[in-house]
Amino acid sequence: MQQQFYIFYYIFNCQIFLCRIFFCLLLLLPNHSMAKNIFNKQLNNGDYIYLSSDGFINFSATTQQHPNHQLQTGIDGSAWLHLQKTNSNNKFGFNLKIESNQQHSPLLIIDQAYISYKNHLGTFELGNYFPANQQLKQGPSKITRGAGGINGKYLQYIKTNSNDNAFILLPQSPIAHGSEAMNFQQNNFVRSIKDNSFDRNEDANKISYYTNKNNNLQAGFSYTANSKKSGLTNSNINKNNTATIANIISIGLAYDQDFDNLNIKLATTGEKGKVLNRQQMHDLSSYDIGGVISYFGIKIAKSYGSWGKSLQSTKSGKYNSNAIAYNIGPFAASISNFNSNFANNKYYATSLGLDYKIKKNLLSYIEYTNFGFKISKSQNSITSAKDHGFVVLTGILFNF
Repeated sequence: MQQQFYIFYYIFNCQIFLCRIFFCLLLLLPNHSMAKNIFNKQLNNGDYIYLSSDGFINFSATTQQHPNHQLQTGIDGSAWLHLQKTNSNNKFGFNLKIESNQQHSPLLIIDQAYISYKNHLGTFELGNYFPANQQLKQGPSKITRGAGGINGKYLQYIKTNSNDNAFILLPQSPIAHGSEAMNFQQNNFVRSIKDNSFDRNEDANKISYYTNKNNNLQAGFSYTANSKKSGLTNSNINKNNTATIANIISIGLAYDQDFDNLNIKLATTGEKGKVLNRQQMHDLSSYDIGGVISYFGIKIAKSYGSWGKSLQSTKSGKYNSNAIAYNIGPFAASISNFNSNFANNKYYATSLGLDYKIKKNLLSYIEYTNFGFKISKSQNSITSAKDHGFVVLTGILFNF
């Protein structure tokens, strides 16, 4: 009962804080859609050059299981710049992403930078961007609402006393998860509401190729020479991860089919790589299978992934996740669930997210996530008093 009182008290205070931001944004935002094109120009040879931008700013407030249930507020966001040269046969582009998170650093950092080229053969990418297995995968992360559900921002706030025990915290391959299972106590990861992963080794420089869709099928392939080589964004790589992985191959195969009002999306993805600098460690080898079924405003998603013994001496890991979402008009809601097992260290999270589109570029949301972990008895560890908890998030997301 006391916990429920704190939750409602928190929500009330958060709404007061966010209402102030909301009214300020209403005064600044136009009623029409905000233009993303900065400029465009036609060259003498008929080619066009475009410079455009997009991104988001997220104003949030949160509380989590804590003796004082303190209210925390924060701001995070990111922006993309796209410079493109196009004609009827191909498209060449340079893409740069900058981001900032108040709780991590007030400074802007370069998160991703890559060049892209598209023609009748497919799409080629070179630089610092998500690999093919992350781009093509399907599952609950594609449909969750609120602050991202089991893949979302709540992970920024969880804290425990789990000592050196590690867990798989979200349904991702090892590279996108930070290369290894994570220890809660490290808590050195910073996530935004739209993150796909822990933003670490998956950002290493790579070359990728994607086929054009043919008979509702699309395939992708990425090659990363070294997980620690990230060029402009090396300051954003996980410094606590000392493993170096070379010759990483990421693949994905996706299927997308419409049957009147029914849509089915399926994907199988995987990655392999060789560990260079650690003895008695298995090479990287993992896979993920997932899908999303949509019918009118209802979406159902599921994924299963296996790490095997990737990057470990004897431990193995696996996970599964589920979600259901519903959208009607400006309202949307989702329930997502995640379970993982890493060397018999078990972690679970269940998240309920709600959001409401105030204007075309303005979204309000609220989310409650319950999480917990269980340490393997074989590790002779005493489970902390904080072996479970909750995180409540509410905020306003401004897209531009």
